[in-house]
Amino acid sequence: MYYVMMDFEWNTAYAYKRSGFINEIIEIGAVVFEYDNGIRIIDRYSEFIKPKVTKKLTGRVKELTHISNTDLKTGKSFAEAIFELTSMVGRNDYTVMTWGTTDITTLLDNCRYFMGLESIPFLKNYMDAQSFCQKKLDIPGNNQISLSAAAEKAGIDISEFSAHRAYEDSMVAALCLEKCFDAEEIAKRTSVCDDAFYRKITFKKYKITDVNDPNVHLDSIKAFCPDCNKETRCTTKWRLKFGGTFYSVYKCPVCGKTYNVNVTYTRYADKVTMKQRQTPTVPKKEA
Repeated sequence: MYYVMMDFEWNTAYAYKRSGFINEIIEIGAVVFEYDNGIRIIDRYSEFIKPKVTKKLTGRVKELTHISNTDLKTGKSFAEAIFELTSMVGRNDYTVMTWGTTDITTLLDNCRYFMGLESIPFLKNYMDAQSFCQKKLDIPGNNQISLSAAAEKAGIDISEFSAHRAYEDSMVAALCLEKCFDAEEIAKRTSVCDDAFYRKITFKKYKITDVNDPNVHLDSIKAFCPDCNKETRCTTKWRLKFGGTFYSVYKCPVCGKTYNVNVTYTRYADKVTMKQRQTPTVPKKEA
């Protein structure tokens, strides 16, 4: 089984064609490898992409990547790079990976903008390497861990790699995967890149603010007093805060302490999540 670890660097620019901003890809890096008691590199890809939306790099991009406008003058067009990648990996049943899904959604956005495509030509199977490694390396938290932090956790010396360069980041990500490689788990996490896949990765999550939404169950929210360990009771009508959080006041029947209970419902492409948080109420100061 062959795998492709990819990474992209981009420059945020205003695109008049869409009357909005685009993360225009300026560098593509990829490592094709197989695993046999360690990764074995089969092929590599590293190219600058000549920008079309703007030729001016932001200061942040220059500082992070050390890519210059002169470097980009030698680059290929985005379409040419996609044709080359398709020739390299698209004719085979490879599993493509990136460190987090932002890279793959940015790639799709560039395919749409520059080539008029609604899919990525060479993408047949995909897995998010970041979420896989974070779980296998037993790194807590729901937020995406940085590649350098994961490499440190995995005991990988990255001193010889240049951070925020597409090829070298793809190589570091492949080394992180090597440290926790599990073919069976990778197969479970790999998605076939069909219409449902594209709907899922392009879905913009949002907070549900309609109290009548069938996924909102405020009447069933339970909260407990941390001091008495007794169930508290809802004493006020649920209201909606700015930002999409429902809140109410709960009171302990034993000690009389009150708590602000905040509940947030978030809709994703394939699920709805609920997060609950409570804090002690702050007494109003007397005039």
